[in-house]
Amino acid sequence: MQADEGRIRKSNQIDGWADFPLRDWLQEVFGHPAKVLNDCDAAALAEASFGAGRTPLREYVDQMVFAPLRNSYHIVPAFLGEE
Repeated sequence: MQADEGRIRKSNQIDGWADFPLRDWLQEVFGHPAKVLNDCDAAALAEASFGAGRTPLREYVDQMVFAPLRNSYHIVPAFLGEE
């Protein structure tokens, strides 16, 4: 994958997606801006926006650490320091 260009360079799962312009295709089909991310970056963004990263502690958390380990993901909040 070439994320900055929004292209799939090679897919082992989908035939015909060699050098496929995925971002442009998604924008055309859905009529909205699109961004292509790798699976780990996309999962981290989703967790931060809609999942475990959205906790009651969010007002105290500045950043989170998303660590993919084998078949599971671990999210660790990084708390804001004292000012």
